[in-house]
Amino acid sequence: MGILEWSFADEVKPEIPQAPFGGIAAKIPGKIEAENYDEGGARKAYYDNEKENQGDAKFREDEGVDIVLGGSGKALGYTVAGEWIEYTVNVPTAGIYQLTLNIASGSETSSLQFLVNDQAITDTIKIPKTDSTWNVYQEIDAGKVNLAAGEQILKMQITGSFVNVDWFEFSSSKAEKDSSAKDSTTAIFRRGNVTKTGTMQLMKSQKFYD
Repeated sequence: MGILEWSFADEVKPEIPQAPFGGIAAKIPGKIEAENYDEGGARKAYYDNEKENQGDAKFREDEGVDIVLGGSGKALGYTVAGEWIEYTVNVPTAGIYQLTLNIASGSETSSLQFLVNDQAITDTIKIPKTDSTWNVYQEIDAGKVNLAAGEQILKMQITGSFVNVDWFEFSSSKAEKDSSAKDSTTAIFRRGNVTKTGTMQLMKSQKFYD
């Protein structure tokens, strides 16, 4: 009589829905720490080419995203082209925002791209080589992005391997700030009198603000 062999399937873990880290969507404008990606696990909140967290930060060690010590504290490291990571964000006001990254790379071919709801909002962002050790972080201007209002899923996709990402920040664009300042100046000037020579003569009794 032969021996009956039993096979047991791996323990099935309950599915965790994708949700913002800590339960609160990151607000834009604002700074987002790269390690504070969404909860939900592999192939939902992130895709990593291996299951182990190879980082030394001892943060979210049960997940495959590699979190290292560096930058302002912790950073995303050991990145490989094809990997991606997602963040639930809340944008109260639609508009143009300036994107700034704090990164490190010892490679001359590192790059990444940002998408919202799987639609590209940036071109491929080429990352400069900051040193040969991945320990020197540098802020770079990644250009302007157009964001719709509301809660949405922001994806950071690695398109060129070996970039460490400390944080990225969306702020009101310089162009919009300059435009607002110009409008304010125009409003003030209209309160003066224009002389025959075309110069502006502000009325002494007039305040510069309401």
